[in-house]
Amino acid sequence: MKLKAIFIPVLFIISTHLSAQKHDYNWLFIEEFYPNNGFGEAARMNFNTIPPTISAPDNVLITAWSSVAQMSDADGELIFFTNGCEIHDASFNLMENGHDINAGAVHDYVCYPPRITPGYTAGPQSCMAVPMPGSDRYYYLFHIANEYPPGSSYGVFCILHYSKIDMYGNGGLGAVIEKNVRIIDYSNDFTPIMNLTAVRHTNGQDWWIISPYLWGNGYHKILLTDMGVVSLTEQYIGQDRTGAFFSQITFSPDGTLFAHCTNDLGVQLYDFDRSTGEFSNPRYFYIQPASGWLAGVGFSPSGRFVYASINLVLYQYDLWAPDVAASRVLVAEYDGYADPIPTTFYMMQLGPDCKLYMFCSSCTTIHVIREPDLPGLACEVVQNDVQLPWGMRGGGAPTFPNYRLGALGEPVAPCGPVSGTAPTLPVEAGLHLYPNPAAMAVTVEWEGAPVAAGMITVRNSAGKEVLHTRAAFFSGSTELLVGMLPPGWYSLYVQVGAERRVARLVVQR
Repeated sequence: MKLKAIFIPVLFIISTHLSAQKHDYNWLFIEEFYPNNGFGEAARMNFNTIPPTISAPDNVLITAWSSVAQMSDADGELIFFTNGCEIHDASFNLMENGHDINAGAVHDYVCYPPRITPGYTAGPQSCMAVPMPGSDRYYYLFHIANEYPPGSSYGVFCILHYSKIDMYGNGGLGAVIEKNVRIIDYSNDFTPIMNLTAVRHTNGQDWWIISPYLWGNGYHKILLTDMGVVSLTEQYIGQDRTGAFFSQITFSPDGTLFAHCTNDLGVQLYDFDRSTGEFSNPRYFYIQPASGWLAGVGFSPSGRFVYASINLVLYQYDLWAPDVAASRVLVAEYDGYADPIPTTFYMMQLGPDCKLYMFCSSCTTIHVIREPDLPGLACEVVQNDVQLPWGMRGGGAPTFPNYRLGALGEPVAPCGPVSGTAPTLPVEAGLHLYPNPAAMAVTVEWEGAPVAAGMITVRNSAGKEVLHTRAAFFSGSTELLVGMLPPGWYSLYVQVGAERRVARLVVQR
């Protein structure tokens, strides 16, 4: 029997505060800049429209490698971006005092002509920007820098800086007011660090910034408040990493889970306490490293599924399953396409449109998981689904935290309609909910009504069971009272005999 339901890619605008945090609505990919003629090769995805608008701005005056970050304001307008060497403003010109980011010998070698491809390279996720807590004026750019060990021409990623930007500066185009402030400095022993991501504190304002050691099982945790960086702590937990270069770290949309995928181990998953910043409950899902060396990881909008890739393979894990490791499904294998560089699987980013985008290392296409909250092959992986006018160099693809995550207890809104009214999308066949969104009650209709009673279970966005009740579908439908549930989005499961169906429910008042 086929299944059908209504999926509203949530996450309606549940509150004005959450809906306005569109800091990830512009994705800029930079391939090359030609100083002699002032022409830049870049591509831009603008998520202020459905589908996102793709353009080719020709006035991007820098080339980028892996050290990239960009920021839009709360209304979704691009305000600055960086290639790890410089910060440029919304006019695509050098921001006031935006030169000499990551200053030092490595910067001097890689950032200036006559280098053919200038641009900083401190590994994947080596730059990240967040708004200062409680402010729409100031922004922090965190950036990892290289140092040359004595007698070596190979840099080691061993320093973490921040630079602070005042968007009221220079007539509203912004100015860098603090630059290259060192937070972590291992230039004495060249201990490598890797990756950057962030998650909101439970107060809905502050940020936890996370950066792991490249080797071992240590994680740096930085607390950013309206007073700036107020603490730096470390925690050692999980499996030892053996020195994987290609890796990705990310939080689930609600911030309760943290995933770390490396090309030597596979996926490590931890619970995370947004109040204390503590990791706990380590779990480990091994992926054969012989399948390649690029690694990426991403969560579905609900946080139910985590996707992990290593070069040629993409797996889905169901985090609500009794045995997560046994739930693993191979949802895609690299199809062999090259443009001309092979478009193998690399880092991932959840889009504002609730699709999960997957980048390759250096190419002009993007893979898309169109329905990441559906199990198995129903998630619909489409390789090379997005064609860019220009590509990205060396994994120079943007990654963002969930800027729309609020305080503990507030609805989680990682993505959703970005303008107007988004169409409803089919999820499974045979189960219908109406009205949806619902305020006090929802009618649950089972197509081809079974002559039996069943059970309805409702889980919140964190996967916690919030409602469990008996239901009969002898007339084809039953009414479910949801007035006791707080506004937000939920997964509704109906079990009748051996058959189970699931639909997405939004509670809105």
